[in-house]
Amino acid sequence: MKTPLLIMTAVPLIAFNTTFAAPADSLNCKKCVKSSHIKNRAITTRKIRNASVTEAKLAPAVVSRLTALEEKISQLQSKLVSISAQLVNTEALQYLSVGEFTDPLSGISSPMLYLKGVNLQVSSNGVVNTGNIFIGSRDSAGISTCSSSKYTNESDCLANNRAWGFHQTGEHNFVLGNGAFFGSNNIVGNGSFAANNSMAFGQQNKAYSNSVVIGGSNNSSYAAWGAILGGNNNIATRSAYWGTVVGGDKNQVSASSYYATAAGGHGNKAGGDTSSTFGGMLNTSTGAKAATIGGYQTNAQGNLSTITGGRRTQATEVYQVAP
Repeated sequence: MKTPLLIMTAVPLIAFNTTFAAPADSLNCKKCVKSSHIKNRAITTRKIRNASVTEAKLAPAVVSRLTALEEKISQLQSKLVSISAQLVNTEALQYLSVGEFTDPLSGISSPMLYLKGVNLQVSSNGVVNTGNIFIGSRDSAGISTCSSSKYTNESDCLANNRAWGFHQTGEHNFVLGNGAFFGSNNIVGNGSFAANNSMAFGQQNKAYSNSVVIGGSNNSSYAAWGAILGGNNNIATRSAYWGTVVGGDKNQVSASSYYATAAGGHGNKAGGDTSSTFGGMLNTSTGAKAATIGGYQTNAQGNLSTITGGRRTQATEVYQVAP
């Protein structure tokens, strides 16, 4: 792109011999450049750049003015970028408004920012640890976990070169308070932890591998697509695919099972495919599609077997109902 040379009303003639920049009326002036040549762009910035006309051949005053002009152009370009950004911001303001929120019970009012008639997208745009939304205070560390769901305690985690601690690492997460997260696309509440497309709310709850833990305390779902709803110290183990625990205390859907369910009671386990335990204490369903309902230390081992209560009752045959 050619940049027009600054036109000056009084330009001294410039000589191109060993005696350069001689006055117009000098006897030593040979092949002087007339001011009309400059006006007709005989000397252009392109010729200056490709060295057909060098700085040594130009009057120092012209060189100085050219430098100042280039600086001015650079400043104007920067201002143009700033103005463009301001125009974008002005366009966004049409969707924003500031109002007032009033608590209907106490009558206390506070400012409210409204977004109207627009979608909101938050993206990391490929930048690590961005694109997250935090609501509430992050002034204290939350739950400590391992960066890998394979390890549930600190010693095993560190021994296998994984990171143990309070994690807030990843992109596209929705976080309340000091909720901890690892990986992407998690929704996590204050005091809980979610990793890799998971959701966790409650007290000291953990959800890994596309699983959900809602409510209760100290519950952990390591199962892919597993779920724990309420209760305390319940576990969906790593290979209990699509396993579910509902309430109770220290209940578990065990390894190498699919679609198992443990609901209520204490210390119950569902370990067979699509097996179930409901209530009671220390009951186990290990047969496929087996079920225990209440009782104490019962075990439905036979496929499609059912135990309804009792103490240390066993169902070992297919379709068996006990007692």
